[in-house]
Amino acid sequence: MKWIGWCLLAATVPATALAGYKTSEQVSIVTVSSSTVRVRGSLIGAHNSNDSLQYIGCQNRYDFAYCWARDANGRTAMCSTSESGRVAVMRSVNAASYLDITMTNGGCTNIEISTSSKWMSAVAQPYQVAP
Repeated sequence: MKWIGWCLLAATVPATALAGYKTSEQVSIVTVSSSTVRVRGSLIGAHNSNDSLQYIGCQNRYDFAYCWARDANGRTAMCSTSESGRVAVMRSVNAASYLDITMTNGGCTNIEISTSSKWMSAVAQPYQVAP
């Protein structure tokens, strides 16, 4: 009889509670020194942000790659590299990625990418005009 109570309780729990842990890290650009900034954020966090400014990402072309970001305040940062190890890391960026990049004098000097289900929140719904 107890299991019926548990089944009824489980049926009332919203589906989102059963969907797993999620976090949405928006874009952060922090000045470390006059020549260095640190950029952090998840792709989905920037995509789902409440403003229309944020973006973060990387692109690869053969043996060259670059990353860019803009935070909620409109501040931008960009770096590039042709160092093979960093280019390989940048190729792993996808929609479930969190990026932590140190940019010095326009070069990508440190790149850390975390890919996890926790970065994959629901995709933002398209803007709809009220009737």
